[in-house]
Amino acid sequence: RQRQMCIRDRIRASYITSFIKGIMMKAPLIFSFIVISLFMKGQMQEKICLYLGIGLVLCIAVEAVFEHITNVLQSATGYEVFADMRMKLGDHLRKLPMGYFTEGNMGKISTVLCTDMVFIEECCMSVLSELVTFMISQGLMTLMMFVMDIRLGISALTVVLAFVIVGNCMMLSLIHISEPTR
Repeated sequence: RQRQMCIRDRIRASYITSFIKGIMMKAPLIFSFIVISLFMKGQMQEKICLYLGIGLVLCIAVEAVFEHITNVLQSATGYEVFADMRMKLGDHLRKLPMGYFTEGNMGKISTVLCTDMVFIEECCMSVLSELVTFMISQGLMTLMMFVMDIRLGISALTVVLAFVIVGNCMMLSLIHISEPTR
């Protein structure tokens, strides 16, 4: 129980650090927008340009730090989750009769343990970071569209909400379909 709470806390912390990293990744877009709008208004000054450059370098440094923290948290969480799964699989294999291992099943077992579980572990660890980054990207693009033209922003927001609804419906149907096999 304590271990599950630790895993949950790491996932939450990873979500937060991934969110900060995602915002820092989009900083060049925000700074570019500020530079272009100031340039178009004729208000660009050397001092402002210097401050924006320093801000951009700081954002990249913060992004690198939070990328590292996110990777460490996700790696530790993924390792612990799959260590538990390997232990459960080991307990299950101990209960099997000896004849199971002489029927040529050792190759299948070693393939699952050495290849399949490692692949699934790596995929699971990277999904959270990518998901948060894509959500931030979509939010910033929609915000930029609102700044450019309110009608464009409303249509972008409508499309995003429609796809969120479709995605939730697909998830619910997948859960409903997979329930009998659990």
